[in-house]
This record gives sequence, structure tokens and C-alpha cells, in this order.
Amino acid sequence: MRENLKLKYCMLGELKDSIAELLRRKMAGNELDLEPRLGILHDFIEKEIAHLENYVKSTDSSIPDPTAELDVQFRETLQEVWG
Repeated sequence: MRENLKLKYCMLGELKDSIAELLRRKMAGNELDLEPRLGILHDFIEKEIAHLENYVKSTDSSIPDPTAELDVQFRETLQEVWG
């Protein structure tokens, strides 16, 4: 278990370094299609997408959509504050 955690933290360090490098290149205006992809970053994103896709399948979609009610509350709050 301890080795698993150590490996996970090591990978997170590599991931953080890859993200920092990507940000540096993006801020410098370098185009990504002209450079090789960052393997560790690509792998992390693929794993996260797979994890989230599985999670979504396990959620209860029978919960009613609260958007309309939240819209009303938001508008009432705006009216109260700014009205």
C-alpha cells in the first residue's frame, strides 16, 4: 500500500510538472499541434474521462432538474439586491 501511495505521489509530481510545462508553452504562444503530446498528461486525462464516464453511469438520473427553480431564485435575488 505504501509503495502504491509513493508511486501515486510520484506520478502526481510528474503530472504537475507536465502541466506547468504545457502552461509555459501555451503562454509563450507555441502551437500544440506542432509539438509531441505530453504522454503523462494525455494518460491522466484519458483515465479521468473513463472514471467520470463510469461515475455518470452509476448516478441516479431520476432526480428532477432544479434549473427552473434555481433560475427563479437567482432572478429574485438579483431583484432584491439590485432592484
